[in-house]
Amino acid sequence: MRSALHSVKARLCLALGLIILLLVAIGVQGIVSNHQTQQAIRAIVDDNVQAMIELSTIRGATGDNRTLFARVKGNVFSNAQRQEIEKNRKLVDDAWNRYSPELISSDEQRQNAKVFVQQLQDLRQLVDSDHASDTQINTVYTDLYKTITQLYLSSRKATLANYQQSLADYQTGRTIIIAAILAALLIAIAIGWWLARGILRPLQEATDFSTALAEGNLGVRLSTRYRDEFGRLLDAMATMRDKLTEVIRDVSHNARTVASISGELAASNENLSQRTQEQAASLQETASALEQITNTVSQNADNAGQADTLASEVSTQAKQGGEVVDEAIVAMREIDASSKQISNIIGMIDEIAFQTNLLALNASVEAARAGEQGRGFAVVAQEVRQLASRSADAAGEIKQLVSESAQRVARGSELFNRSGETLAQIVTNVEKVTDLVSEIAVASREQSTGIQQINLAVGEMDSVTQQNATLVEESTTVTSSLQAQAEQLTQGVSFFHGFEEASGHSQGMHARLASPAT
Repeated sequence: MRSALHSVKARLCLALGLIILLLVAIGVQGIVSNHQTQQAIRAIVDDNVQAMIELSTIRGATGDNRTLFARVKGNVFSNAQRQEIEKNRKLVDDAWNRYSPELISSDEQRQNAKVFVQQLQDLRQLVDSDHASDTQINTVYTDLYKTITQLYLSSRKATLANYQQSLADYQTGRTIIIAAILAALLIAIAIGWWLARGILRPLQEATDFSTALAEGNLGVRLSTRYRDEFGRLLDAMATMRDKLTEVIRDVSHNARTVASISGELAASNENLSQRTQEQAASLQETASALEQITNTVSQNADNAGQADTLASEVSTQAKQGGEVVDEAIVAMREIDASSKQISNIIGMIDEIAFQTNLLALNASVEAARAGEQGRGFAVVAQEVRQLASRSADAAGEIKQLVSESAQRVARGSELFNRSGETLAQIVTNVEKVTDLVSEIAVASREQSTGIQQINLAVGEMDSVTQQNATLVEESTTVTSSLQAQAEQLTQGVSFFHGFEEASGHSQGMHARLASPAT
């Protein structure tokens, strides 16, 4: 595990994983707490509040009947009053069936429920009896009202208890979430400090190394305690320092070597100047002889060029004749193709005329069925049939003419093809003659060009020889400048220092680079 944390990637993944894990834990705790609160609220609404609603309904309906009994003397009720009493009784029964036993949650409520059922039965027996007094009914009503009130207060008490419990659970969950957030914040701060410490320290060391290198200090050392990507970066920078040290050492050595060689070049330039003058005299004699040969070969090349021009003109004319025949052949083929297209179009017209005739015939039949109302339509259909018939006849005649024309075009194409083949043979023979004359002309031009190039080369050699003398003098000047630049280069290299220290340290660094990072 410890070796795996040597990688910056592994540390970043670990830090991100821990933060994600903390966020997930906080989210899960929040979801669980929210779910518990939701369940508590649902229990209060579904059980306690519903129980209070049902008990309120029972108490209200019972109170309505009591008010109704108080208005009547001697238990003599009208039909409307009887219906009202039965309606209230049904409300009481329905509400009690919804309340008991599902919404009863304690022994006290269960005991009061039994008392209420008995009192309700006694009350209804008194009401249905004709001998019950108002005092007895009021007494039972009072006891019944007290019992239902006790049930209502008991349900209210249970509701308050459940509310207090859900509030306590909510506060506990909130405390846990706040504590988890604070713990996650502290862990995130610790992780951030740990990552910053592992990243900023090697970056600062790399910055210090680059600053020292920019100041010319090649002896600066780098830490070897890092085994992550920053460690490899520092190793690469150390390798760069070692390579730069080698390059600067080589440049310094080469600058001294250039200064030594430039002196030797100055002595060689004097000897080269003398030999260049002797070579210039020999080249002048060679140039005079080549000038006479050039005039003779040039005249021969002109004659061969005229013959090549005449042969090319004849070949061009023959090719043009062949191209004309080819164009005529192509035109005949296009005419043949057009004739075929016309035949296809005429066939389509014939088919359309046939279909039109059928449609007109169908229209005539339908018009005949229509009687007097379709007579005008029948006349039009007859005219359409006649037009379709004439179109079909005309299409047949045109098709016959096009067929005869296609045969004549095919015969003409055959004659043009034979003419093209004959003319192609003529063009081939003319091209062979032209090629032979062209080869002769090319050979003559090449001879003339070759001799001219030799003459030019000799002239250029003479010019170059003259220039060499000038270059020898310039080379002497350049050699002196080269010596001065070599001295300046040596002074520039002296800007860097710490060669020996960097050289000794590079051996240990190379050994560490050769071993795999752990």
